[in-house]
Amino acid sequence: MAGVNGGAGWAGGLLFGDGGTGAAATATTVAGRGGDTGLIGSGGAGGAGLAGSSAATMAGGSGGRGGLLLGDGGAGAPGAASFDPNVAGGAGGAGGDAGKIGDGGRGGDGGHGATGTAGDATHLEGGRGSDGGAGGKGGNAGDYGHGGAGGTGGQGGRGGTGSAGLTPDDKGFQGGLGGSGGVGGAGGEGGLIKGNGGAGGAGGIGGTGGIGGDGSRGDTPLGPFNVDGHSGGDGGRGGLGGNGGHGGVGGGHTAGNGFHDGTTGAGGVGGVGGTGGNGGTGGDGQFNGGNGGRGGGGTGGTGGDGQTAAGVGGSGGTGGNGGSSNTADGVAGKGGAGGDAGDGGRGAQTGAQGGHGGKGGLGGDNVYGAGGAGGDGGRGGSGGYAGNGGPWSSPGTGGTGGTGGAGGTGVTGGDGGRGGSGGAGGDGAGTFAGNGGNGGLGGAGGLGTDGYGGWGGEGGWGGDAGTTRLSSAVGGSGGNGGHGGTSTLNGQQVVGSDGGPGEGPGPNRSGGEGGSRGRPGGR
Repeated sequence: MAGVNGGAGWAGGLLFGDGGTGAAATATTVAGRGGDTGLIGSGGAGGAGLAGSSAATMAGGSGGRGGLLLGDGGAGAPGAASFDPNVAGGAGGAGGDAGKIGDGGRGGDGGHGATGTAGDATHLEGGRGSDGGAGGKGGNAGDYGHGGAGGTGGQGGRGGTGSAGLTPDDKGFQGGLGGSGGVGGAGGEGGLIKGNGGAGGAGGIGGTGGIGGDGSRGDTPLGPFNVDGHSGGDGGRGGLGGNGGHGGVGGGHTAGNGFHDGTTGAGGVGGVGGTGGNGGTGGDGQFNGGNGGRGGGGTGGTGGDGQTAAGVGGSGGTGGNGGSSNTADGVAGKGGAGGDAGDGGRGAQTGAQGGHGGKGGLGGDNVYGAGGAGGDGGRGGSGGYAGNGGPWSSPGTGGTGGTGGAGGTGVTGGDGGRGGSGGAGGDGAGTFAGNGGNGGLGGAGGLGTDGYGGWGGEGGWGGDAGTTRLSSAVGGSGGNGGHGGTSTLNGQQVVGSDGGPGEGPGPNRSGGEGGSRGRPGGR
């Protein structure tokens, strides 16, 4: 029978019967422990923690003791999630111990951390996410049996979003750091006479970094006919991904009959880097339009204990669009470049993939004159290094370059932006290296409403492979060139040609060349 009002679960019968489940926590009472068993039977499971409460009441209840003669310990309850960025997720409850014969109960998993606060006028950068809760310890075996496995650490909370730029032309602010993953629970002790120690729980995943704030729009000054619009602000950087939690220690055992200690839990995977903020749109101008702002980037977190994969690099933000022009003699603004992506995090066994480059912003439009050029795509992030895990460690792959922005529409169309280059593959100390990332596509040329369209952008180069000796890694392929813009000649529209295809991986692990730009119609 379950416990009531935060109490422990009811005990099993004196001879036979399982223990009851502990009561769930309330706002004023902690979770109850599972009920113990008499002579034969399994211990009860711990009661559930209460989400969004205090550290004590978010913790899961411990499992009850197994039968004195025969029976497994009860499972610890998982910790509850936190809603407060200053408070970690609830800890998982410990698994119950077994009696003379039986296995220890599994520890409960840690609760998730809370998302960091968003940037505001007082604290402009995004706040850090709180850490994940610790996994519960596995229960101990008695004379015969295996120790319980430790619970998995909780995932760290996501970083808060950075504030946008406050005044015209301002850069956005950085996103918050992701919270660290919770430590895995220790494994329970194996049987005194015979039995394995329990495995340590895996560390929790690091929280994702917060998104960078967007750059503000460029203003349009008041004044005479030839006034230019101002450039938009750059996007803020994405927050760093949180570190993965440490793996739990394996449980011990008593030497005998070939049984062994429990394995140490794997370190948690590092958090994904936050996406960079988008660049602000350029201000419109009577003469020249303002250029769009550049997108931000982001960086991946590191793996806990260096045991497992690190965090993937954050993607670059999109470049801001160019502002429009309103005169035949002026030029519309150029789109902002896409943000360069963050590099993948380092790890002993596995390096993470680099992030993808941001897209270039669109060129501004001009009804009376030339359209603006599209922004270039951002660079893909480099793959993460993996060098301490022996010859079979696997470095990360480079990220893909961003797509170039399309040219703006005008009497003559704007040219498309160049595709971003692919990221380099990661290196390792063993026999492997990461492949290079592919180059980004060139942007399409803009429409010419009474003249030639814009040229398509060149494709980005593929990234080089890692340089680890003996590796068979290859560079990335180049991106295809952008399509040429449609022209309007003598009242007839003439479609542009496709851009050239990107080349495949080059010799000596180099990346392939990007494709040629597409021709406007009629050229």
